[in-house]
Amino acid sequence: MKTTGWRLIIVALVVSIFAIGMSTLLNYFKFRATTAEMLKSRVLVVADDIDRNVVSSLALGLSFSEISTLQPLIEAEQAAADSIRQIIVFDTKGKILYSTVPDQMGGRVDSDWLKTASTSGEGWLIEGADLNITGRALSNSFDLRVGYVALAYSPDHMNAAAVMGKELLLIAIAVLLFAMLLIFSGLPPLIRRLDKDLKAMADVSELSDAIAKVDKELEQIHQTLEVKS
Repeated sequence: MKTTGWRLIIVALVVSIFAIGMSTLLNYFKFRATTAEMLKSRVLVVADDIDRNVVSSLALGLSFSEISTLQPLIEAEQAAADSIRQIIVFDTKGKILYSTVPDQMGGRVDSDWLKTASTSGEGWLIEGADLNITGRALSNSFDLRVGYVALAYSPDHMNAAAVMGKELLLIAIAVLLFAMLLIFSGLPPLIRRLDKDLKAMADVSELSDAIAKVDKELEQIHQTLEVKS
C-alpha cells in the first residue's frame, strides 16, 4: 500500500501544479489583453476628435490639405495624452499632410502603414516592439474616404503585464507551496486510514472464506455420517 500512497500524492501534486499553472496563465493573458484594449480605446478617443474636426472642416468646403485647425489640434491632443508619442495625418496615397513632427510633413508614410490602413475597416493596428501604431480612416460627409490618422503610442501594457506576470508568479508559487503543505500533511493520515480500512476489509474477506470452508467441511462430514447410518 506504500506504493499506492505515493502514487496518490504524486497525482495530487500534478493536478495542483496543472490547475495553478493554467489559472496563472489565463489570468496573465486576460490582464494583458484587457490593458492593451483599454490603452487602444483611449488612443482612439483622440482619433475620433480628429475625425470630427476633419468632417466639419470638409463640410465647410475646405480641402483635406487646407484645414488650418487640424495641425494645432493634433499638437494639443499629443500634449494632453502622455501615452501618445506621435500623430500623423496622411491622404489615401500616403502623403503626410499634418504631423506632430513638422519635418515629416510633405513626406510619405511607411508602405506597411498605408497598406494596412487601406485594407482595414474603420480602425487598424500595427504592433511593434517599441511603438504600436493605431488609427482610423477619415471620411467626408458623403462617407468617402479622404485619408487616415495614425497615432503612435508606447505599448505600456507590456510593462504592466510584465509586472503583473511577476506578481502572479509569486502568488502561484505561494499557493503551490501551501497546496504541497496540505498534500504532505493531510494525505498521509488519510492514506493510513485507507490502509487500515482495506486491511480490515481483507481480514473480513479472509475470515468469511475460512468460515465458508469450515461450513463446507462440516456439511461433507454430516453427509458422510448420514450415509453410514
